[in-house]
Amino acid sequence: MPYMPYCVSLYYVITVNHILIDCPQFNHLREKYHFGSTLKDLFNNTRVNDLIALIKDTYFYTRI
Repeated sequence: MPYMPYCVSLYYVITVNHILIDCPQFNHLREKYHFGSTLKDLFNNTRVNDLIALIKDTYFYTRI
């Protein structure tokens, strides 16, 4: 079975949806970049530069 990373704040498997929408650890970053409440909203209404900035701020940028 492949390694599945888990979120330390909720013990959920870390997924794109969890990082960008659900994880309470990153609420302040989602507010900072004005992300929507769904992935569809996020990808339809968010600038790519803001999405990349959030990923860098979460420290996942070097892991993907």
